[in-house]
Amino acid sequence: MKKRWIRLQKNRDFQKVYEKGRFFVHPSLVLYLLKRPGINNGRIGFAAGKKIGNAVQRNRVRRQLKEVVRLYGRPDYFSDCDIIVMIRKPALDGRFHDIREAYTYCEKKAISWLKSNSKA
Repeated sequence: MKKRWIRLQKNRDFQKVYEKGRFFVHPSLVLYLLKRPGINNGRIGFAAGKKIGNAVQRNRVRRQLKEVVRLYGRPDYFSDCDIIVMIRKPALDGRFHDIREAYTYCEKKAISWLKSNSKA
């Protein structure tokens, strides 16, 4: 059975990931990652600040990003992590393919960091 994400919803959980987590940057988005040993379900949250655009634009990109994560995300690698995907302004101009490319880029960097960090 394929692992599934749990939604990261509480503000204090978001703040903990921002403060203590590691981040991976792409011009269109930022992926924040916080390892939580002993937990066996990965949690994910999505964020888009008001500076980016109006609510319609932010929600459209957020919906596309959620679909990218649902279709192409690999929760097996992040089973003991909290993740936040923050949308940046260039994502507003991008299409679904561009958002997928940005997410997979950040995800690959995060996975390689997790692999190198777990061996140490």
